Amino acid sequence: MSELDILKNIIENTEIDDAIIKYMLREHNIHIGEKTAEEIKINIGDAFKGDISKTMDIRGRDSINGLPKTETVNIAKVKDAIKDKIKI
Repeated sequence: MSELDILKNIIENTEIDDAIIKYMLREHNIHIGEKTAEEIKINIGDAFKGDISKTMDIRGRDSINGLPKTETVNIAKVKDAIKDKIKI
């Protein structure tokens, strides 16, 4: 499977969005929406191209106090969290 096919599979897979939302809640105590999960998913493509150092600022709602929160997330760690959802 080519790199283009892998990236296309990632973008079309809504299970990945759900996995990203759950990962952000579990690991960072932050609630994010589907739009933010989609943005993260698109940026994961860079991790598959070898740029494992890329980070992204994620805005969401703190799961403990309900206030807005921004977390800096390493895209490679999110990639590891969803690897079982990706068909390669």
